[in-house]
Amino acid sequence: KACMSWLTCGFRVGCFCRSSATSIDGYPKKMALGCCQVSLLSQEHGKLIISFILGLTLTIVHLCILSSACSGSSADTHPASAILGMCEIALAMFCMAVLLLRFEDID
Repeated sequence: KACMSWLTCGFRVGCFCRSSATSIDGYPKKMALGCCQVSLLSQEHGKLIISFILGLTLTIVHLCILSSACSGSSADTHPASAILGMCEIALAMFCMAVLLLRFEDID
């Protein structure tokens, strides 16, 4: 069985968002933008994908905080607290990545 069959990348023209006409709740929903297509298998799957994207955003913010704390330009942020925050985010991102990779087996 293919891992992450809900995500496909390749050349696609245009963008769309389609719900399933045969199910009551409208899932799976297919979305495409440019070269990627994502199938949201359930509402929980969609929330997990959004959480993963927000986690990536939070990682970038924490990297900026860490770089300013290490350079000494921010007096109110201690480098150790920024590193601890990065470790917490990394652990949460790892857990979400495992869930997304194995979502079809778990669901």
